[in-house]
Amino acid sequence: MIGGDRNRVVWVGRQIPEELQEAVKVLGLSDVDAVRNLERFDVSAADLFAVFVSAVGNDVDKALGRLLRLLRTMHVLDYGVLLGTVSPDSAKAITLRRLLLDKFGNDRVEIAGLGLTRDDFASALRSHQAGPPANPNLRPPLPGHDQDYDLHDYESDAILLQRAFSGFTNITLIPEEGGHSKDCKVWRIYAYRDKDTYEPFVAKAAKRMDLQAEFETYCDFVRDFVPFPFRAPLLEARFVKGATRAILVSAFVGRSQRLDKYLAASSSPELVMVSLFDGALGRWRREATSEHSSLGHIYIEQQKAAKSNATDARANSLLPDPEGLTAAFEKGRKVDNLLPAPPQLWDQLDKLPRKEHFSCRVHGDLNVRNVFVRWNSIDTILIDFSRSGIRESLARDPSKLDTSISLTARNSKGKLLPVKILRRLYRGRLLPPRNLVTFDGRTDAICQIRRHAAGEGVSSDEYETLTICHLLRFACEPVNKERDTVEMQNRRALSYRLACGLLRNLSEYYHEIHLS
Repeated sequence: MIGGDRNRVVWVGRQIPEELQEAVKVLGLSDVDAVRNLERFDVSAADLFAVFVSAVGNDVDKALGRLLRLLRTMHVLDYGVLLGTVSPDSAKAITLRRLLLDKFGNDRVEIAGLGLTRDDFASALRSHQAGPPANPNLRPPLPGHDQDYDLHDYESDAILLQRAFSGFTNITLIPEEGGHSKDCKVWRIYAYRDKDTYEPFVAKAAKRMDLQAEFETYCDFVRDFVPFPFRAPLLEARFVKGATRAILVSAFVGRSQRLDKYLAASSSPELVMVSLFDGALGRWRREATSEHSSLGHIYIEQQKAAKSNATDARANSLLPDPEGLTAAFEKGRKVDNLLPAPPQLWDQLDKLPRKEHFSCRVHGDLNVRNVFVRWNSIDTILIDFSRSGIRESLARDPSKLDTSISLTARNSKGKLLPVKILRRLYRGRLLPPRNLVTFDGRTDAICQIRRHAAGEGVSSDEYETLTICHLLRFACEPVNKERDTVEMQNRRALSYRLACGLLRNLSEYYHEIHLS
């Protein structure tokens, strides 16, 4: 059956059309039920697969009100139910759907506008994937339990969580780093089958279209390309979608520690870096191809395109909007009154000459929060492939990890790398890493990253261009300002200044080459 145990179809209106009954019979779903009073209708029923609202005859006047109530008050789509509106004139059904979306305030909600034909019903039913039903008895622990959680976080995505973890009796939510967008939340979740038995997961709740894009990216570029030992398994059966939001669940990376925690305790990270770039990312990187272009110009155009298409979940602009750098620039200007403003940086980047460079599939967000190291091993595990699969510079992933370690990784005492160390890390030519400062496991890791990049054929020009872009990305004001601190504000201003220094040196280098 198409819907499995979810096989009940409901007609909201007067007489059930024969065309719908025929379609349901052909597809192996159960008989159609007629409902006229929504007060007695349970949209959370475990067997409910689809609801069609009649805009036929005398039902036309009530159709919009019924649709709004099902969508806005009863949250029918959050339960994974197919919602459609039906009229003998398919154009009228589509117009009614448009009115509904306008009133709901979101034009990306999936609602079917159907004509009164068997083929229309069959097509809508055949293409729908309901996913697991909600478990209304699933609840998080009461306040005062061993683990802390934000009750509001649970309530705002309660229906989706009840579906994603429908086979459990209880869950605990523990907020995790990541998900810095105001629309995204990341939790470590302990899901209990009884009071003593639980399974650990990581769940991300975000906009439906964003997580759909991430899921498709995983299926297209990660599942068959990143070897299983090097990635956290995405649990496809627990991917649930609602009206505007979705939840994506992966297995928790157990018996491991995050890369920044590993570097805080390790003095020899060389083999771990080899495992990361040769093992986890090896297949992508071994399929690199040569291109001749100006990376600076490419990233400027990419940023402009992303800004003009801000609703595209796949828009992966490496450079931030220049307006987001205003605070870092103004703070940095107090230290260096000759510091160039963002428009000047954009002009310099845009004028970088065309050069030969390599491109490959990339992870896209290779920061210390997305890399884990197995206990008593050098094996690495990657998570969060939301920006993966695009073809980018071979330097994108290593330079991103380079800056992530230097700017955000803390030592065992909770201290970031000192400013003087950062200045030495990002001055002069970055590749090959000659006379690079040795401070602790963090700088040793950066040295190994740069050695590895140089060994793969990445030029210093290419690596520096990508590093400049990553430094500017870090310098941008965060979307969620509630998490901001004075320490990070100072760090962003420093990152902006480091980017300016690198770009100045790179431009002078090209100028000298041109003169010679």
